[in-house]
Amino acid sequence: MVADAFSNMNHAQVACKSIHGAKANRSGPEIPHPLFLDDSLLFTRANRQECQEIVVILNKYEAVTGQKINYEKDVSVSRGVSTDRKRELIDILSMKEVKKHEKYLVIPAICGRSKSVTFGALTDRVWKKLHGRKEKLLSKAGKEILLKEHSINPWLVDEGGRFIVSDILDELQQVSDIIDHVRHEWRLDLLAEHFNERDQRCILSIPLSVRAPKDVLMWAFSKEGTYNVKSAYMLGKGCNLDNFHNAWVKIWSLDVSSKIQNFLWRVCTNTLPTRSDLVRRHMIESPACSWCNRDTESTLHALYNCSRVKHLGAILAWCVWTERNKKIFNNKFTPNLVIMDRVERLEDDQGKYAKCIYQRPGIKRVQQQRAWSAPPPGVVKINSDACLSTEGNVGLGVVARNEGGDVIFTAIRRSNAWWKPVIAKAKGIVMALRLGKKYGLRDVVVESDCEVIVHRLQK
Repeated sequence: MVADAFSNMNHAQVACKSIHGAKANRSGPEIPHPLFLDDSLLFTRANRQECQEIVVILNKYEAVTGQKINYEKDVSVSRGVSTDRKRELIDILSMKEVKKHEKYLVIPAICGRSKSVTFGALTDRVWKKLHGRKEKLLSKAGKEILLKEHSINPWLVDEGGRFIVSDILDELQQVSDIIDHVRHEWRLDLLAEHFNERDQRCILSIPLSVRAPKDVLMWAFSKEGTYNVKSAYMLGKGCNLDNFHNAWVKIWSLDVSSKIQNFLWRVCTNTLPTRSDLVRRHMIESPACSWCNRDTESTLHALYNCSRVKHLGAILAWCVWTERNKKIFNNKFTPNLVIMDRVERLEDDQGKYAKCIYQRPGIKRVQQQRAWSAPPPGVVKINSDACLSTEGNVGLGVVARNEGGDVIFTAIRRSNAWWKPVIAKAKGIVMALRLGKKYGLRDVVVESDCEVIVHRLQK
């Protein structure tokens, strides 16, 4: 959100021609600032007016967000600018001129027309990785195996990685070789013969479709199978994705203002600009806490462990963080009783605000039925369910009844699989629909106790 605000400020100045960005070609759009990880690269013309506009944008950014600009960054000026003009512009920006253009993310900061020169460093690094594997001890065949080892497509998902670790024979060239295409199941005989226990479990956790569609690329770290920045960000931070989804749902469902929800999100992802984090980013020198001036200020210390705030409790975390910012930037101190009163007032204001402005209805949750309820006349209700064992077996059950409660058919099925509960429940629904079609049923209601699937089907 903060990065978007900073970006919009730059785009606004470009739109009114106060500053000018860079162009890839004469007819292309102006690019005021590409973003790279924690860095922002700003483009402008080499004149006093546009450099002063950049300074104004940076000052506004500091004042609004409370974050400090790292003026240890370098300024790169094109060769056509005179030495006197360079000094004048560098003084306006209060930064230093880059002495030598280094590499950024392995790529040279200044690129010419030769692609082999620009990206040669990447190929060099790959070969160094290969040479580091004791290549002198490998035969020619061993080197070929080493190259093949890096080219195998990952298709498993577990905490041990994405690759098969078993020694696969040449006769098994594709995943389809271990699938029974008649029953649409994994061939248990081949799995037991050629794969170890870990690989078998990973393979059996993948459900197979009875429609046998063509393979498509899927993102393994989201429930929808599509890539999103959120899952990639959490993956890069090494967080547990399942715990992450559960934590975010709980935070989002809290009856508090959006700014407090955003604050709790930053607490959970450890992205608050604490002094230890600012030291890591080379923005300040000392990580010591501003209150106790003894311990390193981490997120946990700033909100809970510091002697100044540890008696306030977790419910006051947002107010504590606000007090911390007032201490650093304004050197102000607020008594604890005032903070407690402020929390009560914020809670009351939030309730009135949400009721008067949003009038949002509560989240409708699927209520699990304690007893079977009859369908409308002329309609058949099919109930499905699934059970999982710790030994890799899944049981599916289906029962169909009319409005009078008379049983039309029942079915059970046992499968060797390591499915997640939601997948097993979905397989039960598929089984119910296939049997309903087999028996020629037209008006059917399928009932399941899996809230996730019910919400997905309702969408």
